[in-house]
Amino acid sequence: MYENSIEKYSSTYDDYLTDESKFSGSFESISFPKDIDEMKYILMEMKKNKVPVTIQGSMTGICGGSVPVKGHAMNMSRFSGISGVEKVDGTHRVRVKCGTVLDELKSELSRNDLFWPPEPTETLATVGGVLATSAKGISHYHYGDVSNYVSELTVLDISGNVSVLTESDSSFSDYFGSEGMFGLVVECELKLIKIPKETWGIVFFFNYEKPLLKWLDNVRMMDLKGKESYVVAVEYIDDISLEHIYEMKETSSSLKAIPEVPEGTKGMVYVEIHGNDEDSVLEMAEELMETAEEYGSDPSTAWAVNGQKEVEKIRVMRHAAPESINNSIRTVREKKTTGKLATDIMWKDRGVSETVEYYRKSAYERGLEISIFGHVMDNHLHVNILYKDYAEYETGKQMLLRWSEDAFSDNADVFNEHGIGKIKKDIYINLISKNKKDLLKQRKNLYDPDGLWNPGNVFD
Repeated sequence: MYENSIEKYSSTYDDYLTDESKFSGSFESISFPKDIDEMKYILMEMKKNKVPVTIQGSMTGICGGSVPVKGHAMNMSRFSGISGVEKVDGTHRVRVKCGTVLDELKSELSRNDLFWPPEPTETLATVGGVLATSAKGISHYHYGDVSNYVSELTVLDISGNVSVLTESDSSFSDYFGSEGMFGLVVECELKLIKIPKETWGIVFFFNYEKPLLKWLDNVRMMDLKGKESYVVAVEYIDDISLEHIYEMKETSSSLKAIPEVPEGTKGMVYVEIHGNDEDSVLEMAEELMETAEEYGSDPSTAWAVNGQKEVEKIRVMRHAAPESINNSIRTVREKKTTGKLATDIMWKDRGVSETVEYYRKSAYERGLEISIFGHVMDNHLHVNILYKDYAEYETGKQMLLRWSEDAFSDNADVFNEHGIGKIKKDIYINLISKNKKDLLKQRKNLYDPDGLWNPGNVFD
């Protein structure tokens, strides 16, 4: 019945050799299963012949995790679907197949005035990919980790055996952020919450970076969680990132509705406020505007929108920051060994201004250009190295290593929401202790004794 499920590699499938990082790989065969029985058949065939299997979603990752380096690629994009919403123990829940993209999920849930709080800006990411990397999204500051919004996992092991895990199972947490190293999550039950009555987005512009960053330090000290309104996201985008966004706007239909930023802008900050009372939301917005003005932001240039549709337009702009940077990589690649150079360290014990100054000084000393954007409240900034040639690429790699070493010694969270994959593997292995390496290998051997799941990810 499934004999034709496994296709040999041909150039037809070249799109499945790379992700958004532009890291490239290879495979001997590929499949696009539509049901669990088909997955079982494929996995049993691979195990019988000792062929490693790399799991893929929509290939939107930026660490090479879904890029195969050998063996078989099992792409889950055709295994998608959403069941009806049910209310269990007072919580709305929905069953979702792992290949379901976030855009589809969000659209379906909105019909019932519900949403799933983990909302990475990459709307084409799959639910399975979000779980595999523990992606956080811009609202993580308020809503928390993805694991808080999953109540059940259906998992396949390399032999095709099915396990159903709930939050009370000791192995439940192993599958969040494990990048598919321990098994394949095929379905999950998600916990949902009601869409707030009020959703507002405000964009502040600054003509000077230093006061902007000082304002962000101040915002992190403010009480942004009231009874009837609460800030869910504070996102910083620097001027270099804005340049890339507006270059992309020329060819992107999704960005056409975005107006031009004020002349002389050196950075912008997007604040999203949710709540159940309009007056309370407006009060919080006014407080933020007053403090922003004290640090040099002109309130007459600010953008303010309300409602899901209008806020989504601004979110599209925020998503364009990494997307436009990823697109620029294509124009400077000299060989397949180059790709995205970026980090998303969470510096818990530093201010935003200190963190940005550290990155800027480091890049300036090496003659490199960088772009910075990201999540302010967690001081979780995404820094991309915009190398122009292979020599700068090599210099950038060494700078990334230095940043990671400094962060590790500073007790910062070095490897955050994008995973480790293949691109960050060397840095990860060099930084963690021998004891942690041994524990990882023990766990890998427990779940995957033949070492067939996702070769080349995290560690060899």
